[in-house]
Amino acid sequence: MNRQFPALSGLAMLLIVLNHTIELGTKMPAHYGFPQAQGTARVVLLLLQALGVFAVPTFLFISGAFISYAARGNPPRLSARFLGLALSHICWPYFLWSLLFYAVILLQLGERYTVPGYLKNLVVGYPFHFIPLLLFFYLLSPLLVRLGARFGAPLVLAFAAYQVYLLIALQGTLLPPPTRHFVPPVVGRTMAQWAVYFPLGLIYGMHSKALLPKLKQLRPVLLLLTLAAFVVRGLYVNGIVQQPLAADLAPLPLVLLLPVIERGSLPAAGFLEGVGKRSYGLYLTHLLVLDLILWGIGSRAPMLFNQRLALLPALFFVALSVPLLMMNGLARSPARSLCRYVFG
Repeated sequence: MNRQFPALSGLAMLLIVLNHTIELGTKMPAHYGFPQAQGTARVVLLLLQALGVFAVPTFLFISGAFISYAARGNPPRLSARFLGLALSHICWPYFLWSLLFYAVILLQLGERYTVPGYLKNLVVGYPFHFIPLLLFFYLLSPLLVRLGARFGAPLVLAFAAYQVYLLIALQGTLLPPPTRHFVPPVVGRTMAQWAVYFPLGLIYGMHSKALLPKLKQLRPVLLLLTLAAFVVRGLYVNGIVQQPLAADLAPLPLVLLLPVIERGSLPAAGFLEGVGKRSYGLYLTHLLVLDLILWGIGSRAPMLFNQRLALLPALFFVALSVPLLMMNGLARSPARSLCRYVFG
């Protein structure tokens, strides 16, 4: 696998923490009656939050590339043992941290569900909506590996076309109602956002020797397209343009650029690799940390919300450092064998 991918996973995770820090760190003060950021501060926060659009596609692309690496052979195949271990390392932490989240919102908000309701939340991915899509692709990966060996380009194009179809179909007005029967349950909305990226990573991993030189030739074009796509995304989140399809497809040129980014060009690559190694556990835990901190501030010291621009960097630091400390502590403890089942 490309040497830069672990560091890029860490960078993507930082973008997710940043996104959620800004989202929750601006919504919670509004809940307590404090005014929202306005003017330049609002625009800057929205642009920083918009960087999060690149995060999940990066994870999915790298996950697909990892699957292709695990399926080396002629013909390529995935062993049942590999798939079973991978699924268990995704599912057990997901169940644990989802249940902890449900306990917290029950204590905070009195938000409770029936047993079928809690099961439905787990199936649809509340609040971790990315996880069911990841599980879907892992379950589908033995078939994708077989098809990708012979039909790489058609497979990627098929997923890209299906993603565009879903984006249009879920808008509800551009296609006739019968076409909505082709929107899958549970993962329909997440596939509308990210359907192409896991197959794209898998196909790149399987054919990297042929594809990497071509992507290197296209690097200047991909860089310009990435910048242009982010501008469109930034204008969209600020309400200046109404191009949801273009905004949702903004990560595509960046994802194609990932294989040609050199590890040495990434600042603090070692730190980013450490974050990337813990990215799944960080994804599952940082929301809970943010929620508890903001709940504590709102309950005990709401006037801190007046210092929001100073508070947000502190929230980001704590939401990143507390989960990393927990994971590193467990990894060094006598119970380190549980780390995979607690944090993935």
